[in-house]
Amino acid sequence: MTLKFTTERQLLEKKCNDLQDKWLAEERRHHQLSAMNEITRLKGERIGMEKIWRSGKEQFLPEFQSLKDLYENKIQQQENLSKELRKKQRNIKENEESNIHQRYLFTDLLNLLQCKKEMDERNKASMMDEDQFIAGTVDIGGAQVLCLE
Repeated sequence: MTLKFTTERQLLEKKCNDLQDKWLAEERRHHQLSAMNEITRLKGERIGMEKIWRSGKEQFLPEFQSLKDLYENKIQQQENLSKELRKKQRNIKENEESNIHQRYLFTDLLNLLQCKKEMDERNKASMMDEDQFIAGTVDIGGAQVLCLE
C-alpha cells in the first residue's frame, strides 16, 4: 500500500515540477514579449516625433531640427576628431627621430644624477665611519646655535 502511495506521490511531484517549469518558461516568454512590445512602441513614438521635427512643426533642440541632424553632427564631430588624431599620429611618427635622441639624452641625464646621488651617499657614509663631524650654525629664535652633524 505504501509503495503504491509513494509511486503516486512521485508521479504527482514529477507532474508538478514539469508544470512549474512550463509555467516559468511561459512567464519568461511573456516578459520578453512585453519588453519587445515596449521597445517597438517607443520606436514608433520616436518615428512620429521625427516626422513632426522634420516637417518643421516643432524643433528637436535649438541647435538641431531633428534626431537625424543631431546624429549627423555627432558623426561629423567624430570624423573630424579622427582626422585630427591621425594628423597628430603622423606628426609624432615624422618627429620620432628627434624624440628618440631627446629620450637618450634624458636617460643619460638620469644615469648621471643617479651616480651623483650614490657618490654623495658613499661620501656621507665614509665621513660618518671616520667619526668626522660637520659643524654649522642654525638660527633658532634669534640665537645662533652650533650644530654638529
